[in-house]
Amino acid sequence: MTKSPWVAWFLLCVWSLWASAVEARLSDPFGPFAPALGLMLVLGLAARLSTGQSLGLALVGTCGCAALCTQPIAAVFATFLGALFFLRVVRSALDVTSPLVLAVATGVAVFGAEAWGELVRETRLVHGLALADGALWRSLATAVSSGVAMLLVGPAIAYLPGVTPLKRNSPWSNVASVR
Repeated sequence: MTKSPWVAWFLLCVWSLWASAVEARLSDPFGPFAPALGLMLVLGLAARLSTGQSLGLALVGTCGCAALCTQPIAAVFATFLGALFFLRVVRSALDVTSPLVLAVATGVAVFGAEAWGELVRETRLVHGLALADGALWRSLATAVSSGVAMLLVGPAIAYLPGVTPLKRNSPWSNVASVR
């Protein structure tokens, strides 16, 4: 079997769509405590891939999420780009391949993404910039559940069937000063 990157990107799209579908299904019984699986998939892979593949990851995450959500595609794409930019900033100081660092970074990124989603939703509905009551608490609940889920399954995300040709051979080293 060849390790074609095109096949790997296609399979990553399938995984992204599947993660978004499971996320939508989990939001019914768990409400705001359902983890953001699509964003977790993208961030978990971004921790192991080179930073040059961030745009591709954002596009794949957007395709999976936009197929099942009611948000505008531009807002969904901005969500994924913002989360990947945040992870890139964290990556410049810390080793994001560490499960705890990745879980905390995922929690913060999901909180920002959920707050951004609530702001976009409210702006579309009432043409204002005020968040609904409890919107930040719902965002916090999703962020905490996503962080805990990333702590549990984060290391396995890089080894999903079909996406290993995209993975870098060596993890990023810690580039922060040790002095």
